[in-house]
Amino acid sequence: KISSSLRRICAFRVAFSLLMNRRLGITIEDLRLIAGGLLTGKMLELLRKISRISFEDFLKEIPSKKILGVKYAVPDWLVKELLEIMDRKELERLLEAMLKPVTWARINTLKSDKRKIVKKLASLVEVRWDKDYEFMFEVVKGREKLVSSTLVKDGFVVLHDKGSVVVVEALSPKISESILDLAAAPGIKSSLIAQLTKNRARIVAFDISYNRIKDMRSLMKKLNAVNVDLAVLDSTKLKLAKKFKKILVDAPCSNTGALSSDPGLRLALRDIESIDKFVKIQYAILEKAVENLERGGVVVYSTCSLLPQEGEFIVEKIEEKYGVSIDTNSVLGVSGYRNSHLSSKVRRLFPHINRTTGFFIARIYV
Repeated sequence: KISSSLRRICAFRVAFSLLMNRRLGITIEDLRLIAGGLLTGKMLELLRKISRISFEDFLKEIPSKKILGVKYAVPDWLVKELLEIMDRKELERLLEAMLKPVTWARINTLKSDKRKIVKKLASLVEVRWDKDYEFMFEVVKGREKLVSSTLVKDGFVVLHDKGSVVVVEALSPKISESILDLAAAPGIKSSLIAQLTKNRARIVAFDISYNRIKDMRSLMKKLNAVNVDLAVLDSTKLKLAKKFKKILVDAPCSNTGALSSDPGLRLALRDIESIDKFVKIQYAILEKAVENLERGGVVVYSTCSLLPQEGEFIVEKIEEKYGVSIDTNSVLGVSGYRNSHLSSKVRRLFPHINRTTGFFIARIYV
């Protein structure tokens, strides 16, 4: 868990980058609202003084290899890693988009009729309805009003990134199916599975944390998601008496694809070695998912990471060991990274292309 002091430091660093990027037109008042109380009065005053400095002059003093890291407030090692798999212009477009996060939400049809909720939304916020999923919308204006509204607090509307929805849709959940969700907390994806199957599928959801499962149980109740069996379990040691035909593995990861939604991550990701622990867990969970999958079944593996170490390379190792087939072509997104032979068989979502959190998605068949 990141301390409040570290979050303040992270918020200041991100605020600095936003302020100095003149094209965004960000003001001190904008920063105060965006930061949600993380910026102190002294920090805001310092930012006012900094705003009088030309960012272009400041960048001239920075070594060229460090410019992108300073300009967009991301770790140098991450910039270096991403430059190995995309050109500089593409990376800059990606980092630019991550400074302007999009707020996505979905109508929870398990609680009420869509038309009734849409009517209440109209008087509260300005939205843009999604062309791919009729229950999804982008908040154009009025995000704070929506977040604090009874629509969200009572579960009629769920704040849910579109990328995360694409992951669930890749599993293609159907009524009457039994579906296993590993590393399931906080439960947003499990609740969407319940919604898409109209509460008529059986969902088994595991997580290693008792507290997260406890919170997830409360969330399911609030969202009116039923037929969801929850259990505290370490999915890296999974061994089931009966196998499943559909399994979702949204694995713990570095969250490098979600830097726009949590500025604290920009400092929490200290070095490339910090990724290793996630890679080991991801492979272990995916390995157990494949071993507990029925013949002819499908595992959807996803991470909200920009790194191939947590995406393509994990699936390559699983393919080599188990002889599985990969086919994610019908899923929304773009092809995976070119440095993987699975590039055309997996999918990636990017903020600058898809207006979502950065995601890796692979559909694996045995």
